[in-house]
Amino acid sequence: MISALKTRKEIDLVFKNGKKFKLGFGYLIYYLPGFKSESKRPEIRVLIAIKKKIGNAVARNRSRRIVKEVLRKIVRENKIEQDVYMAVILTQADLKFDEVYNELYRFFQRRVGIVVD
Repeated sequence: MISALKTRKEIDLVFKNGKKFKLGFGYLIYYLPGFKSESKRPEIRVLIAIKKKIGNAVARNRSRRIVKEVLRKIVRENKIEQDVYMAVILTQADLKFDEVYNELYRFFQRRVGIVVD
């Protein structure tokens, strides 16, 4: 399940205690692993941010939608073993779905630990 990081406390926790990763050209991820949960389904909490200087509103919103859909696809197709808290900072607006999927999928394989169904 994917939900948003909403409270200031959660956001500060990710930026202060999370690890910083630069993926490809276009995004920066702050990642904080959560708990391995056997009783409930693991949850991905995400914040997607992009500067107003980059592109126009349509391009920025399209980039956000692409990242959200990629995360949904990764969760739907694979088994995530732990809760994940992450902030995705976009540094460009013209993102392609396949490129984002490949980068985030590799990130989840290496850092989060996904089990391919």
